[in-house]
This record gives sequence, structure tokens and C-alpha cells, in this order.
Amino acid sequence: MLRAVTKKSLNRGVKGVRVLSTQAAPTAPPVPPVPRVPPTSPPHVPKPAAPPRKSGRKVVYTVGALAAAAAGVIGYAYVDPEFRNKVETTVPQAKQVFDTVLGSSSLSKTKQQLLDLKDQAANVLPKKKVEEVLPPLSRYTLPEFDKKPPVHVDPVDVKTAVDTGDAKPSPEIIAKRAKELESSLLSAIHSAESKVSAATDAKIKTITAINEHAALVKATVDEPQNADWEKVGLTRHIVILSVKIAAMARSK
Repeated sequence: MLRAVTKKSLNRGVKGVRVLSTQAAPTAPPVPPVPRVPPTSPPHVPKPAAPPRKSGRKVVYTVGALAAAAAGVIGYAYVDPEFRNKVETTVPQAKQVFDTVLGSSSLSKTKQQLLDLKDQAANVLPKKKVEEVLPPLSRYTLPEFDKKPPVHVDPVDVKTAVDTGDAKPSPEIIAKRAKELESSLLSAIHSAESKVSAATDAKIKTITAINEHAALVKATVDEPQNADWEKVGLTRHIVILSVKIAAMARSK
């Protein structure tokens, strides 16, 4: 019983609390709906057009070429003053550019220095003295020499008479000369034959002596126990003597 009473009292207390809470909290007014704004896209900004690359490169190359040419002209003008003078006289406004970059022209400086040196030398050197002009010398006439007549010399023929030998020799003289020529030819032939035979004999003897010497040397080397070097030296002297005799026979 006690449990049932307590349970009912609890239920009633909870209901009362719920009613009080619902009455105490006022109802909020309804919130009006917010209108939906559509999303806006950003404004379109046109991109700047890119400059053409080819024309820019051409301009750069052209400017570079002109700069290189100008630098070359200025450099050569610095080295060669005559070239600078020609460019200054032919190209307008070139003198101002050269004077600004390189300074005043060295050619004009050199000319001015030469003129100054010339003036200094003229002031230093002594002036030429005026030479006194002497009066002309009086002419002196030489006495005339006595003319002698020329000496006449008669020509003399100094050439000696030459025998032309037009006269033919007699047959006896011709025969005598022919015999003399024949005998001289025969003697020359015999002499030549004797010389040839002597040279041939000397050559043969030389060859024989060389062969004997070579054979003796070979035998001595092959059999050293029976070597006879004195005989080898003797054959060597014989070979040398034979060579000399052959040379003398050929020279005769």
C-alpha cells in the first residue's frame, strides 16, 4: 500500500512540474524566411595581349648588331687616328661621340706637338748668316802654244808568210809515213796485249792466293790443335802483294 501511494504521489509531482514548465516558457514568434540570393560570378577582366616574340627578337638582334658595330668602329678609331679623322670628316656628329668616349683626337694632338717642336727647333737653331757675295774673278788669258806638224809614220806589215802546204807529197813520202804508222800501231797493240796479259795473270794469281788463304784459315779454325798461324800470316802477305801487283799492272 505504501509503495502504491508513493508511486502515485511521484507521478502527480512530475506532471505538475511539466505543466509549470510549459506555462512558464513563452512561445517565440516565428522567424520570417530569408530570401536566397543567387551567387554572382566575378567580373570578366580581359587579359592583355602578349607581344609577338619574333618581332622582339629581331629588335634585340638589331640593337645588339648596331651596338657591336659601333663598339668596333670606336675601338678601331682608338687604335688608328687616321681612321678616326676620316670618320669624323664623313659621318656627322661622329666627332662629338668620339670626343665623349675617347677624348680629343690623338692625330690633332700629334700634329700640334709636331708644330710645337718645329717652332722650338727653329728658335734653338742659329739663324743662317747672310753670305757675302764676292765679286767675280777677272779672266786671265793663257798664251797660245806653238803648233807642231803631225808626225807621219809609214805602215809596216808585221805578218809572217805562212806556208799553206798546197803542194802534195810524193808517193815515196806517203809510203814511208804509212809504214811508220803501221809500225806504231803494231807496237801499241803488242804493248796493250802484254799489259792485258800481265793484268790478267796478276788477277788470276791474286784470286788463287785469296782462295788458298781462305782455305788455310778455314782448316786452321776447324783443327785448332794443328793450327799454323805463321803460315796463315804468310799467305795473307802473299794476297796483299798480289793485289798490289794487279793494281800496278792495270795502271800501266
